[in-house]
Amino acid sequence: MNKYLFMLAAFLIIPSSYSQETLTITTYYPAPFGVYTNLRLFPSGQPACAANDEGTMYYDNNTRQVMVCGQDAAGNPAWQGVGLWTRNGNNVFLGDLNWNVGIGVNPPVAKLDVNGEIKIGNSGLICDGNTPGAMRYNVDRVEFCDGSTWRSVGGKPTISDQFVSTITTWGGATDQIISSNPSDWDACYLESYDTQIDDETVVDEADDQFKCEISKDSAGWHLISYYDRHTTHNIIERNKGTVTCKARCLKW
Repeated sequence: MNKYLFMLAAFLIIPSSYSQETLTITTYYPAPFGVYTNLRLFPSGQPACAANDEGTMYYDNNTRQVMVCGQDAAGNPAWQGVGLWTRNGNNVFLGDLNWNVGIGVNPPVAKLDVNGEIKIGNSGLICDGNTPGAMRYNVDRVEFCDGSTWRSVGGKPTISDQFVSTITTWGGATDQIISSNPSDWDACYLESYDTQIDDETVVDEADDQFKCEISKDSAGWHLISYYDRHTTHNIIERNKGTVTCKARCLKW
């Protein structure tokens, strides 16, 4: 008989870690309330959160956070992290995605409203279709991601490509189309020009005209080299003068 009583007692004192159970604690006001020194929630996956589950709590074994079944901004049942911030792996975000964050300002009027200076760096983020709008500080300039390329925000541009074109004119004007597509380059400028005039044949050198120009129209970018000797010179003399124009085009 004693043998059977011992076996029954051993069965009744099996540690609770070998089983799971639901325990409901109900108190009625003004019944005494309890104080717990330690209260442990066993880690688990996400249970259901419906209208009649509001107030249910559990410890999420993925986010390692205490979650409470409540309501989202639209009034629908939703799990929310205890506190203002919710953790998901290595990421932390506000428990309600409709909230704004204010630093030094109340109330904030944007998703992030900062009253003061901000400091940004460069983590090596890849600029692609997943990161448009990202910003960084790169060496000596602020850059933003346009969805494929990091582009400069003011300051010194990030030059991804460039092209140099040079033309020389012997009298008259020469119009060289640098690019047939205006969008091929973001900017073109005159880098240098040089003139060579035969002084022995020039009588009215002050009346000679020479210039270099950069223009842009629907046909593309143009480099124009223009040199015109005084009309009193004959054609031989006019062709002895030259002007050389050099243009550089950049792609940010």
